[in-house]
Amino acid sequence: MDKDEAASLVRAQRDFFLSGATRDLDFRIFHLEKLGQVFKRREAEMYRAVRQDMGRAELETFFMEVFSNQEELEHALKNLHDWTRPRREKTPTLFFRSQSMIHPEPFGVALIISAWNFPLL
Repeated sequence: MDKDEAASLVRAQRDFFLSGATRDLDFRIFHLEKLGQVFKRREAEMYRAVRQDMGRAELETFFMEVFSNQEELEHALKNLHDWTRPRREKTPTLFFRSQSMIHPEPFGVALIISAWNFPLL
């Protein structure tokens, strides 16, 4: 991917984020579940690719990459409602007649940097 393609991809991702679609909790749950389905459906291909690229045994790939990703997805799906729930926060004395709340929201576009020897992780 060259510089222009990368810039175009990031711009498209930012535009999509700014559309507000990622704020919806059901949208996030749907896509996490979809990612988990793709991981299961393509598991054999992942083993072959890692074996071909690095000569790593299937069992090691399972524990170090496939299983750990599945666990992270399950953890996120289990906790997403709690993580996104608005919660009260202490209000400064100056604003004693007010209530303070934190409303967790997605940050936006993120760059994920991964170790070359664990490409799925």
